[in-house]
Formats: sequence, C-alpha cells, structure tokens
Amino acid sequence: MISGHQADGVRSHIREHFADDARLTLPAALPYGGTLDGKQVLASVFAASASPGAAVGPVNLVLLSLVADGRFVVAEVQFDWAGGSNAGRQSRAIEKWTFTPDGLVEAVDAYYLDPGAAR
Repeated sequence: MISGHQADGVRSHIREHFADDARLTLPAALPYGGTLDGKQVLASVFAASASPGAAVGPVNLVLLSLVADGRFVVAEVQFDWAGGSNAGRQSRAIEKWTFTPDGLVEAVDAYYLDPGAAR
C-alpha cells in the first residue's frame, strides 16, 4: 500500500525508473483528466498523491491483481478518494503500464471503474 509520508521515495523512484518523455493518461471525464507528459511532471503528481493531506486523488492505494506480458503490465488497484464531494469513497481502477525495451516506464493509461467516485 502506498500512502502518506512517502512522497520523496515516490519522486525518486519515478526519476530513476521512468523515461524522460513518459506520459500518464487519466479519464477525460475527471476534473483533472487528460494526458500529463514528462518524467518531472509525473514525479510531482505521484509524489503529491503520496503526501500526507493530499488535496485530491487516490490515497491508500492497494494492488489487487497484476498481469504482465512482455512490455506491458496491467494492474487492478483499489484506493480511497481524497477531496471533492466523494472524499473517503473507495474506488478501483485498471492501469496499463507500457515499458521501453530497456525497462523504463513509457506510459500509464488509467481506466477508473467508477469515474463518478473520483469527483
């Protein structure tokens, strides 16, 4: 589980294991949805989510299942929602992670199972 007080570790991990041009795509229906580009941007976003008192986003992330095939990993995750009208509501997502041939994260595509819970 990833939760508070781990922002520095998350930031460091992303800087070491993500490609410079890595991208994160979130459902467009979310208030913060769309595509974020670049390792530094992603390090900031993920670290903020792992910080105590995160203003909005998934917290208390738990990995439920994982499937890997070559350059792709698909993960089912569960989390509590922080902020907004659904604060504290538990939700889940499927994330597809794509890796470069040398093993760096190239892309993360998140598919929320209940986008309405993340508002």
